[in-house]
Amino acid sequence: MSGPTKKIDKFDPASCHVVRASLQEALKGVSEQHGVAFDVGNMSYDENGFRTRLDCRVIPKEGDLPVMAQDFLNLAEMYGLHPSHLGRVFSTRDGRSFKVSGLQPRKKKYKVTAECTKTGKPYGFTIADVSSKLSADK
Repeated sequence: MSGPTKKIDKFDPASCHVVRASLQEALKGVSEQHGVAFDVGNMSYDENGFRTRLDCRVIPKEGDLPVMAQDFLNLAEMYGLHPSHLGRVFSTRDGRSFKVSGLQPRKKKYKVTAECTKTGKPYGFTIADVSSKLSADK
């Protein structure tokens, strides 16, 4: 990092934002060196310090499916779904459309991830919801 920096006397939302940006910048070199991606999670803080989670993932090679999509293909039948459901589009009662994008087996309730076709934002759905919506949309 270059340029003058301000010392932090106490943590507040603004100082956490500054530290997050500095952490992400500092991790870029490690990311490039090892071919991994870092994500600095939510921060909880008091005036003397903060706590955050740091996630690190392998950057998929071009053409590789994301982990959640691979999990869907490998585990769908175990949950009463079919691997061919990956990528299928279904509609909710409010008329929004979602495309099935993955499975998160460690989640307790909303194991299926689907992206809103309009915004691309991921949402979680229950197995039962997705199963009934996909069978109803046939």
